[in-house]
Order: sequence, then C-alpha cells, then structure tokens
Amino acid sequence: MDIVSVHDISPMTTHRPPHLGGVNATSDKRSSGSRPPNIATGALEHLHGVPPGAQQPHDLPHRPLLPPGLAISIVQYQYVHENCRLPTADCRLRTALSIALITNYLPPYRVPLYQLLYDRHGVEVHCFGGEAGYVAGAQRDLDRQIAAAPFPAHRLARQADAGRVARESSAVISALTGRVAVPAAWYGARQGGRPFVLWASLWRHPLTLAHLTSFTFMRRVYRRADAVLTYGEHVSRYVTRYRGSDRNVLVAPQAVEADLFGRAVSREEIATWRRDSGLPPEGPLVLYVGRLVPEKGVEVLLGAWRELASEGATLCLAGEGPLRGADEPGLKYLGHVERQTLPVAYAAADFAVVPSLATRRFLEPWGLVCNEAMHAARPVIASAAVGAVAGGLVIHGQTGMVVRAGDEGDLASTMRQLLTDPALRERLGDRGRVVVGDYSYEAA
Repeated sequence: MDIVSVHDISPMTTHRPPHLGGVNATSDKRSSGSRPPNIATGALEHLHGVPPGAQQPHDLPHRPLLPPGLAISIVQYQYVHENCRLPTADCRLRTALSIALITNYLPPYRVPLYQLLYDRHGVEVHCFGGEAGYVAGAQRDLDRQIAAAPFPAHRLARQADAGRVARESSAVISALTGRVAVPAAWYGARQGGRPFVLWASLWRHPLTLAHLTSFTFMRRVYRRADAVLTYGEHVSRYVTRYRGSDRNVLVAPQAVEADLFGRAVSREEIATWRRDSGLPPEGPLVLYVGRLVPEKGVEVLLGAWRELASEGATLCLAGEGPLRGADEPGLKYLGHVERQTLPVAYAAADFAVVPSLATRRFLEPWGLVCNEAMHAARPVIASAAVGAVAGGLVIHGQTGMVVRAGDEGDLASTMRQLLTDPALRERLGDRGRVVVGDYSYEAA
C-alpha cells in the first residue's frame, strides 16, 4: 500500500474543538450515516474544469491550528486514566514506555518537529526507508539522517517491524506511507492494546488498481483510529467523510524552518548566487523547486513559459529528475540546490511556481515550496491540485495566485500578470509572509 497523495474538495466544516476536554474517544463501532461514494467515480472532478476562484474563500478565514500534542494528550488520558484495566504497576509501565512515530525518512524539514515531539512528549522516530517515489534522491540517505538526528531515531529492518514497535510502545503515530508499515502498525497497536494515531496526508485515495484494493482497510483505519492528524483542512474534510464524524480529527499544520527561509538575504549573496548558477546578473527570475517529473507539472510549466516568451526573464528549475533538459535562453536547469542555499534562490526570484497535476496515482498532499517562498515574502502561483491551495494557505489574490491544473494558457497569463505588476507581487508576498507565520513547528 504505497500511498502517496489524494484529492477531495467537497465542502465540509473542519473540526475545531474548543479544548481538550471537549474531545472524546473514537468508538470501534461502525459510524452511522450514508455509505461513502464510489471513489472511482468523478475522482478528478473540479481540478481541471472549474475556475480556481470558485474553490477559494473570499476572505482569509480564522482557523485555529491544532497540535499533535493534543492528539497525544487525548490517547494518553483515555488509555492510561480511563481505559487501563491492568494492575496499577502495569499502567505505570505503559506510561513509562516511549511513544513511537513510524515513517520512512527524516527529511530536514521534519527534524525540528520531531525534536519538539521528543522534548515535550518523549516521541521516538522509527524509519524504514525504501523507494518512496515522492522523496527526492538527496533526502534518501537514511543512515546519515539517523546518525545526525538530535533525538532518538531508529531504523526498521522491514516495514513489518512497525507492528512490533507499536506493541512495545505506549502509543504509536503512523505516517501514511509504505505498503506494509501502516497495516503492521495498526494491527500491532490493536494486539498490544495501544492507542493508534494516524498522520494523514491523503485528500483522495489513489486510483490505481493496487491502491483501490487497500481502500477498505483505510476506511476502517479512518473510522477507528483513536485520533487522526491531518496536513490541513482539505485532508480533514476527506477523513471526516469516511470517519463518520470530525471527532479527534486534528490539523497539524505543515511547516518549514522559518528562521532559515525568512532570514535576510543581502544583495551580495544574490549577486554571488546568480553568478555561480550561470544566471544573468539582472532581470526577472521565476523559480520552480522540486522533482522534475510529470506529476509535478513540469511539462505544463515549460509549455506555459514558451508561450509566455517574456524577453529578459529566466525560468529556473531547481531539482533533479527525468525531465531535466538542456539550458536555453531564458531557461536554466539548476540541478540540486542545497537547502541552506534555497533562501538565496527565493530572495533572487520574483515569484515561485508550484504547477502540480492530479493523476491516478498522485495528488500533491501539500507543497512545502509554498511555505518556503512565503517565508521569503515571495508570491506563489499554485495549481488547484496543490494541497496548500485546498488547505487554505494559498488563497487566490490574497496570499498567492491559483491556476487550473494542467492549463498552460492560464499559467502563462498568470505569470505574465505577476511579471508585469510589481505592486501585486509585493502585496501578495507581504500578506503571504504574515499568514504563513501560523504554520509553525510550535503550532504543529
């Protein structure tokens, strides 16, 4: 069950519990209500044919961003103080065990979050690695990541070992990744009587045959998990549809290192970076950061750029992948850019583009490039197939611009609009920088 990403944008109120005392345990009984719709029917609707403005709120909503610490508090309270039927000594032993977080890799943007979870709740991370197609090659050196981790991190020899870890921990948080890890952690937690928290990223179940066969199992997990942490309100809506209620569905906002991407960048740094990257010393720059693969909309971006034909401007693509081509006038492939250098790239750019597509296998769960660019006060053009759009961070005309996924003409005209309107770029960048401040590790 190699779950990657999904889409569902049906209107539904997001869970906003006022305080911990108002959140209740999830019953193992089936929730009442109507049957979920057939996910194979109309699964990609709204992404290509509906103007993105119809999906965007007119005003910035006030959304409390709820931390995973709340989910941990829920399961600790319910299992230790309410549901523990073991002798007192055994209950004390359960509270002394660590909380396990099961995932694949330790990318740099997760390290500060995992450090906070360890410092505050004793969470230890267990990684299984593997060939996750959505993980950039530069972030797959798991042995190095574990050795450098400033918190307890462990390598699992097999994904199935997640079951043993779940049984032996006081609670388990399982990221929605891996063919075997999620089922193993789920059944291990149930066998050991341990609380299970799902960290959910999907907002439409993938539509390949292999993924469709896993849907029955995932519906059970959505319904019966003790709590579900979600990437954003778009994922909460999707989970709530199959959970039967929004009880214990908590938003854990996606975050990047604000001190890194929001730092001041000097003119000298920008000039040096342009020179070292083989870019013109002056002129507008449009920046793409990510894997160079079809589902990221790279071909759409290239087509839109050629249609735009903006003289003097340069499109820079930072990343590796099979779609990397040859440089040409106005187009520069930068290859892999070190994370510590990315803030300079954003500072040099006029705006960033996140043109991801919806495919049968892939739908952008979030798109952290949006957060990175906003911390640098750079506007973002994102497609409607990007989670940060459906989740409410990128709002058309307020914190960024939204285009129809796969529409070269729409993307070209929006890029032209930003290239020719510096006042709009400044307004969007300034507002985005304010709003993204709520998407922090402290909030998550």
